[in-house]
Amino acid sequence: MPREGLIVVPLLIVALLGAGSVPAGAAGDGAHRILVRASKPYDGLVAKITALGGTVTHQYRYVDALAAEIPAESLEALRELVHDNAISKDVEMAIPARPDEGMLRPGGRAAGAVSTLQHRSATAVSGADLRARGTTQPPGYLLNDAFTHADHLFARNLMGQGIIVGVIDTGIRPGFASLESGHRSVVGCEDLVGDALGCSNAANDGHGTFVAGMIAAHALVELDADSPLLAAVSAYCPTCVVRSGSAAFIPLVGTAPEAQIYALRISATGGAPSSRLLAAVERVIELKEKFDRHEDGGVNIQVVNLSFGGPTLFPGRDLFDREVDQLLDNNIVLTTSAGNGGPSSLTIASPASSFASLTVGAAGLPINERILLDLLYGPGLGRVLRVSDAPAMLTPSSRGPNADGRPDPDVVASGHFAFGQGFGDPGTLQMADGTSFSAPTVAGVAALLRQAFPAATARQIRNAIIQHADPDLLGDAPTELDQGGGYVNALAAYKALASGSVPDTLEKPRHPQPTVATNVEHTTDLEVRSGPVSEPIRSLRPGQRHDILYELEDGTEQLSITLTDFAAGPQQNPLFGDSFEIFVHTARTSAFGDYVLIDFGLTNASYTIDHVPSAGFLDAGLMRITLVAAPLNAGPVSGDVHIISKRSPLGEVSQRGRIAPLESLAFPLEMPAGVSTARISVNWRHDWATYPVNDLDMYLVDPAGHVHFDGVTFDAPEEAVITNPAAGTWTIYVDAFELNTPSEAFQLRVNLDGKLVKLK
Repeated sequence: MPREGLIVVPLLIVALLGAGSVPAGAAGDGAHRILVRASKPYDGLVAKITALGGTVTHQYRYVDALAAEIPAESLEALRELVHDNAISKDVEMAIPARPDEGMLRPGGRAAGAVSTLQHRSATAVSGADLRARGTTQPPGYLLNDAFTHADHLFARNLMGQGIIVGVIDTGIRPGFASLESGHRSVVGCEDLVGDALGCSNAANDGHGTFVAGMIAAHALVELDADSPLLAAVSAYCPTCVVRSGSAAFIPLVGTAPEAQIYALRISATGGAPSSRLLAAVERVIELKEKFDRHEDGGVNIQVVNLSFGGPTLFPGRDLFDREVDQLLDNNIVLTTSAGNGGPSSLTIASPASSFASLTVGAAGLPINERILLDLLYGPGLGRVLRVSDAPAMLTPSSRGPNADGRPDPDVVASGHFAFGQGFGDPGTLQMADGTSFSAPTVAGVAALLRQAFPAATARQIRNAIIQHADPDLLGDAPTELDQGGGYVNALAAYKALASGSVPDTLEKPRHPQPTVATNVEHTTDLEVRSGPVSEPIRSLRPGQRHDILYELEDGTEQLSITLTDFAAGPQQNPLFGDSFEIFVHTARTSAFGDYVLIDFGLTNASYTIDHVPSAGFLDAGLMRITLVAAPLNAGPVSGDVHIISKRSPLGEVSQRGRIAPLESLAFPLEMPAGVSTARISVNWRHDWATYPVNDLDMYLVDPAGHVHFDGVTFDAPEEAVITNPAAGTWTIYVDAFELNTPSEAFQLRVNLDGKLVKLK
């Protein structure tokens, strides 16, 4: 499955992946995985679900909801037993995937990814040795933790001792020196998958192990004398090399190297239903409550990292986002990865979109990037290509605002080519990138602060980190929508908490409006555009972005984008020249990462994007057209962007209707013989231009009983095109599986060889 730094592909999350697929949330044998909001006690509802042929898989304690599997034919009967909008899909959450980022792919040429590096050996370092080294050689922590100022807390003997950090992820792969030592880095490991492999096993995806190491790694890695990695580290961070006789080592140290990890395994391979993530969150709260009541089996988990995410139609207010808010209410700091749906705005994933999470974006450190560039292109080229000594945003890091106008992320931290272990075998070292690894960096900072200020609440720890981040550190002129409060600064947060000036409150969100455009324009400097647009882009620094939010109406058939009058300074990248990158994101919000167009190495260029059925390219809503100055540019670049859209009038409809949550309406269609192309579509009012979004599905059953799923996606409108359809009676189903309003008005259109057909 795609993940940061290993496979570089655009992310496309859809409810169905094509004809013959099963719906998201499908449990097999025609059953659906669902979440049901319901008041406690659940006994009566559980009995009714069982009577309908369903199975309740989890009853939640801290929110009023349960998870169940139920036959598709029983969904409508279940709807009659609960209140409106009580049922939602149990969607798949995943390790944040990433679009092609371009940092190492100038001109669109794949330069090859380095993810696994060989070393001679790795040895765990004791807490005493860490504390001694933190005092005598603080630059040794620059490989991953530069600019966090965590070394100043290390010098105060604050390394996370006595703090337990929960890691909800893919479990642990045993045998890695970075998490092995006498103080037992991993103090607990629970399996919620139930595949009989257990929480700690070598078959696990390495993501959870790498994440845990970003928090609590404590090892020295020995490198061969002729190692290219040693040469690169020596060139860009000579004080990071520890020498003992003829041996050379580099430190592998997390931001809280003496903290302890309590792992909850929710996935073996990188994906998990949201119901299981909810169960893991509830388990953390249960363990903490037991500890607070001095009961057996309690665990004092004070910080939790969740580097998983997925789509949401109702950011901040859906069941999943509200559940993770319970962690902060129970005095537990939650750090979440913003997602890797950037660089466009409106790409924050859930649960990063929740009100209470500490949402973390990713930045790149010059040392790490120069090391990797040397390994890719040759010794010395890291400094030639990565000119600035300042950190800069990681291009794919998801950006705010949320669809309700709330800003995000809250802060950023190092997440580009971070050093760690977990993906390869225990004899290897990896460099990986993405917000999955910036979030645990901040979780480690939270652990240091919880150790330093045991009386401070989780809200105060969260507020101190956000309010005292460094807004001026990054060199690519980021805004609040890129970096939130700025780059995490452990020392500044420490001083604020020591002064007693940090509030113990959570800012209340403003009441959102029903349109995304209104929410965005009321809370940010972004302007929603439409019609012909000509916009100058002037003097973008390397890595800086310029975002155009372009409103697409129903019926938009074509969009043309032209970049002209490119200009760069006399000093340019010596290998590739200076250039733009262009990212064109569909109207879908909440970190889908659905880029219809990504291109690199641009000076002047022209693109035409046509409406493609069942692809979502021209969904109604706010398309984002994002120009980024290539991160390896030597200087600023300028140009002009021109946008023109072509819209075809929707015209008459075949059928109008209104549908209730979970209702499925059937419309028979007599297909005459000899039809070459049948185009069938459904559109509705609350599409991606609105907050919240409704999701209607449309599927077709042909005369032979075969089901066609082309219209069962996250597209708005949904559309299916059938070539040479069989003659006879077809049935068109409009299905309202997930509505966030009491009902929805829709319009159904059937065109046979270009002629509209009325339905009865």
